[in-house]
Amino acid sequence: MAVPPLKARVTDLTATLAGDQSAALEQKLAALEVRKGSQVAVLLVPTTQPEPVEQYAIRVFDQWKLGRKGVD
Repeated sequence: MAVPPLKARVTDLTATLAGDQSAALEQKLAALEVRKGSQVAVLLVPTTQPEPVEQYAIRVFDQWKLGRKGVD
């Protein structure tokens, strides 16, 4: 499965979250980044198959480049 581009803190490709839930989570993650400096993103995908979830997560992390040197 291809890694989607990082366009927001919350990427829901499963339509699990309602619009207001996604927006609320987006706001909480933005506030956390301002308060603590940590960058957190949420990605919901229907499956990572045939790739194991751990391997897919590493590819997402590598492509999205979350985190900042010296902060986390």
